[in-house]
Amino acid sequence: MNGALLSQEEATRLNPNDPRPHLEQARLLYAQGDLNAALEQLAQALTKNPNYAPAYAEQAFVLGRLRAFTEAQQALTSALSLAPLVGEYHALAGHLFTLQEAWSAARQALQTALELGVVSAETHSELATSLNRLATLPGQSSRPTLPWRWTRAPSMPGCN
Repeated sequence: MNGALLSQEEATRLNPNDPRPHLEQARLLYAQGDLNAALEQLAQALTKNPNYAPAYAEQAFVLGRLRAFTEAQQALTSALSLAPLVGEYHALAGHLFTLQEAWSAARQALQTALELGVVSAETHSELATSLNRLATLPGQSSRPTLPWRWTRAPSMPGCN
């Protein structure tokens, strides 16, 4: 086991009710390619704090990687209901919609992410792709349909 995982285990031992060490362990396990173990750590984080939006967002990211889009959107809906002004969560939603070729929803999510201050080449690229696809698809509505209500704000305080 590497030093980073040992440090996270020690953090968990010292503060067993803190979900953050589980989130960090999940990120380390993801980086090592162990997506199922990462999901287990995220489930533990959410057991410690069921209102911990970063764990839901990370869960959505991992599930999206596994192409479990329904579950990913459920997790992301939870993250967004807890922290609707985190632009990175909207960018992740846009990415998941792009993977599913849900162009209208992708466009709205990505535009919201940019309005909330996300600075990302990937976000701009996926927005361009969704706009191009919407322009070329016959009968495609310009109005998105989303599984959650989007909230916009001019600025966002830091979120952890």
